[in-house]
Amino acid sequence: MPHCELMKMPLSDKDSVIGFPVSKKATLCAAVLSALITFIVYIPALWNGFVGWDDPAYVYENAAIQSINSAFFNYIFTTPVNGNWHPLTILSYAVDYAIWGLDPWGYHFVNILFHAVNTALVFILTFELARAGGRRMEGSAGLFELAAGLVAALLFGLHPLHVESVAWVSERKDVLSAFFFILTILAYLRYAAAGSAKKGAYYGGALFFFILALLSKPMAITLPAVLLVLDFYPLERPDVKAGIKGIYRLITEKTPFFILAAIASFLTVWAQKNALIPLANVPVLLRIFIAFRAFVFYLYKMIVPLGLSPYYPYDYNPDPSVKDFLNYEYAGSLALLAVVTILCIVTAKRHKVFLAAWLYYIITLIPVSGIVQVGGQAAADRYAYLPSLGPFMLAGVGAGYLAVMHKKQARAFCFAAAAAVLIVLSALTVRQIRVWKDTLSLWSRTIEIFPDSIPVIHLSRGREYLKMGDFKRAIMDFDIAIGIYPDYGDAYTARGRAYGQSGEREKAVRDFNRAIELNPKDAASYHDRGVTYLNGGEYGKAAEDIKKSIELAPDHGMAYLNLGLAYVGLGDRELAAINFKKAHDMGAVQAEKYLNR
Repeated sequence: MPHCELMKMPLSDKDSVIGFPVSKKATLCAAVLSALITFIVYIPALWNGFVGWDDPAYVYENAAIQSINSAFFNYIFTTPVNGNWHPLTILSYAVDYAIWGLDPWGYHFVNILFHAVNTALVFILTFELARAGGRRMEGSAGLFELAAGLVAALLFGLHPLHVESVAWVSERKDVLSAFFFILTILAYLRYAAAGSAKKGAYYGGALFFFILALLSKPMAITLPAVLLVLDFYPLERPDVKAGIKGIYRLITEKTPFFILAAIASFLTVWAQKNALIPLANVPVLLRIFIAFRAFVFYLYKMIVPLGLSPYYPYDYNPDPSVKDFLNYEYAGSLALLAVVTILCIVTAKRHKVFLAAWLYYIITLIPVSGIVQVGGQAAADRYAYLPSLGPFMLAGVGAGYLAVMHKKQARAFCFAAAAAVLIVLSALTVRQIRVWKDTLSLWSRTIEIFPDSIPVIHLSRGREYLKMGDFKRAIMDFDIAIGIYPDYGDAYTARGRAYGQSGEREKAVRDFNRAIELNPKDAASYHDRGVTYLNGGEYGKAAEDIKKSIELAPDHGMAYLNLGLAYVGLGDRELAAINFKKAHDMGAVQAEKYLNR
């Protein structure tokens, strides 16, 4: 991690370093100021709503968060939610629900608050790391640490690459995990510097915060390796220079952290077993090249944060040849990574800050680099939330170095450049917040960046139009999705639903037939075809289809309600009553009006 080793660089008489005593009160004010600026920039997100991507599963369709009791705690620790295991994050939603109900304003407020606090913590962490290896000013810390901390914190707080983690309610796990991640590092710094009497308390505190980080989001599993990087630099602990035995002692010291990381990794694989893409679909060599490209992709987005998308599609050849790996993206990414790594190693003898920052970035990005393939996206802005700390702190170091130069022109340029960059980033962040205003704006922005190339995005936007009752636009999106991927069963089901609701039953049945042909175990297609028959008065066909859907998905309350209506049409009041009762017991409140008929 970066700090002020650059302060040790030889200086000319003209470039001497100036002292600038800074009180503890001033550093606290700077931390609070960085948090306040961040919060103000994110205020527009308070008026965003929920979006139809993960928010239903986590919040507004998740009945489990509506009461905090023993059953709830059993649920969050034993049941993956939306393919993820992060009990502390789900607990935070339950607390939100107890306070705000289902008002999205409150959920956004908590996300923004955590991000603002994280920004203040980034300032404190950068300040501490800068002071750890640099020359201390007599009496108090200096301008170098203050400038480095403030620039790093504001880059972290205001960069539009982080909007997804903050303005999307479902990404509470990012801001919550990062909060405890940084607290773990701060506690570890205290542990490394403390006398023997207090070491145990600080070590225990670091371990406690690490557990909370893992319970928020398992991406924190990289933290033990990050602590080893800190041992190397800026702490430069004696064991680092003691050879293999010393390094072994440092690793052994972190055994509890590595054990917890291993447990979290196991739980993550268990929770995401249905979302993991098998090796047969994406070979190991291809995954490695995808990872190389990912490391460069996120660095590029940090430097040029334009064209940010909620969804980045894969564009690789699933059956690659050597020629595919030699294209400019893969080969260029590999070459750039090699050059940067070599430069960091070569300069490490005099300036370890570059290697430490680079190692931190690589280590924290590995879990989401593409080595392990989960879901259909090639990258995601949210994945850069923690890894961006390394490059941003390094930028802070550079700004701090310029800030302490006697050259007034250098200091003036540094201040003006930093202010201009932060203003531009703030404007881009406000614009990006609007992307997450609602489901329609979310998918429309993605389609704007990747027009007619991602079938699932057209399907998602079409479903939103369908909810709004805009059947024409919904069908247009479903048509595009099917045009891109002719065997897209879910798109046929969705288009069939749109045709059915708009009264075009013949077209609806045709689409449901195609969906069932593509996936004979698709309960939704059987159910919706049954409802189409029901609305057309074909009660026998309706009952047959809906019974098949219940056989495939027995926990669908509305299916029992519609089956009961089919039996009413067939004149079987007894079977109708039985199914109305089942529907009511399973939470289909619409069934209540049929119970006593």
